[in-house]
Amino acid sequence: MNKIIHFICGISFFFLLSCDHENKTTSVASEVKDSIAAELANRPEPSIDLTIPDKDSIDMDSSEYKWKDDHIVIDWQMLGKVIYEDRYNEEVDTLIPYPVFHPSLHKLDKQRVHIKGYVLPLSEDDGKLHIISSNPMSTCFFCGGAGPESVMDVMTVEAHTSFEEDAIITFSGTLFLNDEDVQHMIYILKNAEIVKD
Repeated sequence: MNKIIHFICGISFFFLLSCDHENKTTSVASEVKDSIAAELANRPEPSIDLTIPDKDSIDMDSSEYKWKDDHIVIDWQMLGKVIYEDRYNEEVDTLIPYPVFHPSLHKLDKQRVHIKGYVLPLSEDDGKLHIISSNPMSTCFFCGGAGPESVMDVMTVEAHTSFEEDAIITFSGTLFLNDEDVQHMIYILKNAEIVKD
């Protein structure tokens, strides 16, 4: 899997959800992919606010969640509470669907969490950007078997270059909800580390 797959992951849900099976949509998606493929090697950090807030400043009822090692344990069923609404995107000059997160997910934004998933290895140079999925590769979002809410960008503190495809790994880190930056997944796990089960 190469870097272009990660870009496709980041933007494809916008096109897959709005696809009307006409050549127009396929053509637009292809043009966008081709026009920025060369920029992927130097892709910037996500444009969403990645500042990690002070844990004590967040008003939430901790009894609502299962906790482990001072992190909220989340699962893919919780992350599935998303709908999509069409909004205009200047970059591609068309309406594309953006995620609208359930209020329960907003409570998890910028919280320290544990999440387990199947690793979909990338050919990233620094070994710090990965994708995890609720499904193995054969039925994952990229193969058309699941939605964009079933995958997550994982930005690890340390480089990891030896993940095997479909390895099941638990990560801890800070969860960010992304409803703006089309070059990244709708979920981003920042400052992630591997959790030994």
